[in-house]
Amino acid sequence: YRAGVGELWEISWTSVGEIVYRSQGSGSPNIRMTRPDGSGQKQLAIDARVSRSVSVSPDGRYLVFASDRKGTFHIWRSNLDGSDIKQLTSGLGEVHPHCSPDGRWVIYQQGYGWVKSTLWKVPLEGGESLQLTAEKSIRPFVAPDGKRVAYFYIDAQGWRIGISSIEGGPPLKSFKLPPTVVERVDRWTSDGQSVAY
Repeated sequence: YRAGVGELWEISWTSVGEIVYRSQGSGSPNIRMTRPDGSGQKQLAIDARVSRSVSVSPDGRYLVFASDRKGTFHIWRSNLDGSDIKQLTSGLGEVHPHCSPDGRWVIYQQGYGWVKSTLWKVPLEGGESLQLTAEKSIRPFVAPDGKRVAYFYIDAQGWRIGISSIEGGPPLKSFKLPPTVVERVDRWTSDGQSVAY
């Protein structure tokens, strides 16, 4: 599979090392899975209409993804095979979900386009959403320790990377981005000591 522009952040790994990704191979945006060598490709049995990220729960049981299957983007959860779909959010429009390493939470971005976006979390099993940031924030990614979230936010000086507690609040640390950074994609390194962007 060759990722297209805008799909670079739309992949996730299962607990057994398979790659889950967004694909338009069937004619509509759905979720597919493959082994790292490209073998064993299969489409998961859902009409996902998925966009703006997919995440696999750490125990490998669930897929979490953003879909506009009801007209507005919300966060949905299904079993790994695509069955038993459950809507997790119902706000103003939610995208870019990422599961916490302990499997308790899905961190996501609420609002996109012209709507002010902020970060929220919702229990993976479903329940009430909790707001994490007040500033315009996008594309969260949870650290391997499950205690911190890296994301992009904007202030009077421009776009920055912020690191906040998974419990919410203002950034614990922030880093100014050079003007050459045009794509807003971030990932923690596996040791949790650095953020790549």
